[in-house]
Amino acid sequence: MRVSSLLELAGVQEGAVDVVFGDNTQYSSSLPLQVAQGPEIIMAVYADGETLDREQGYPFRLVVPCWWGYKWVKFVERVEVVSYDHLGFWESHGYPDDARIPDCGYTVIEPKVFSLSSQTIMFFGLVCVAASVFLNLRALDRQIIVEETNMASAVKKGREYHFMTRKTTIKRVSSRIVSLRRIIRVATQSTCKLT
Repeated sequence: MRVSSLLELAGVQEGAVDVVFGDNTQYSSSLPLQVAQGPEIIMAVYADGETLDREQGYPFRLVVPCWWGYKWVKFVERVEVVSYDHLGFWESHGYPDDARIPDCGYTVIEPKVFSLSSQTIMFFGLVCVAASVFLNLRALDRQIIVEETNMASAVKKGREYHFMTRKTTIKRVSSRIVSLRRIIRVATQSTCKLT
């Protein structure tokens, strides 16, 4: 998620100077409001197509291209807009508050969460699950016809008839539909560009 989108949702008040990013300990760092509103500053949830693990900074990691690493706050749990020049952990120990790397350039303006190959694999997985659900629904239709025929035959003979096979089939198909919904949700969320 772009930090600018987050700030827009929160509504920045007049007089704001810095945006402070902190973890659940005493660690924090800040960026000037104008820098934090840049399109390249993001709160990462994914790295290399996978959700961040604890070592990489789960749940969120601030990504600030062309700024030194101490500005890339890991484990972000709070974001605060302040009306003063905030000095974070390293800045209060003598590191410069403006941590831009001289002569640094970056090429990615629209970062993508997943590579093309991982998106392709997800697409084919989605197609396989959809085909499985479709085939199971067709099998369920055939099973219902057989069940209705068997029930009619049993009723003619005056016997009880139980729909155990139908219930089992419906459970199996509905669990596949739930799996399909999860895959669709994950695929649509993760293949979208960060905005």
